Amino acid sequence: MKPFVLYGAGQFADYVQYLLEEALGETVAAFTVGKEYMEENSDRKNNLPLIPFEEVACCYPPEQYCMALAFLGGGMFAAREKAFWECKRLGYELPNIIHPTVINHSQEMGCGNIIGAATVLAPFCSIGDANVLFDISFIAHNGTAGSFNLLSTNIVPCGNSVIGNHCFIGAGSIIGNYVKLADYTLVGAGANVTKDTKPYDVVVPTRSIVLEGKKSTDFKV
Repeated sequence: MKPFVLYGAGQFADYVQYLLEEALGETVAAFTVGKEYMEENSDRKNNLPLIPFEEVACCYPPEQYCMALAFLGGGMFAAREKAFWECKRLGYELPNIIHPTVINHSQEMGCGNIIGAATVLAPFCSIGDANVLFDISFIAHNGTAGSFNLLSTNIVPCGNSVIGNHCFIGAGSIIGNYVKLADYTLVGAGANVTKDTKPYDVVVPTRSIVLEGKKSTDFKV
């Protein structure tokens, strides 16, 4: 595979660099961010060149390098979608970055996805473009996920569930069978989603409380 330029320079970029270099044996050549995010007198990231995105195609042409979106982005990942299409317009390939421990039985997958260790993509599932699936995440059989989503660790979307676009699924959450998450749905960590959502819905779990006047040793565990 061609060497990578990573679009991003924060903590998530470190994670993507680790996946590429340590888990997959690929080469990261440089990092890039928009000019407005370049810090004064800063042109290095992890001992590699850090250059403005406005200059990336001249310094690292798409004929010789591919690109990975190594930032998450705000606005329910709207910035991530914008960057995706900017890279496409410049002619960059955005390969899927899949940890070697992933169990992948998906029937269809787009490009630019980043999938962490021990994730399971069950038979007959499909996912779109530029999703981030953190370690130990899951897409169940016959399930679908659109594009520009973030799936946190240890989530359980049950069979035939549908995740739209630009959704955030918090750690340890459950999505019921045949439940559909509309675009821009935010599911908080530990939530149990049992019915379809509407665009921009926020689903949170029942609040956990501390039992006043009780000690852990009062209970048989």
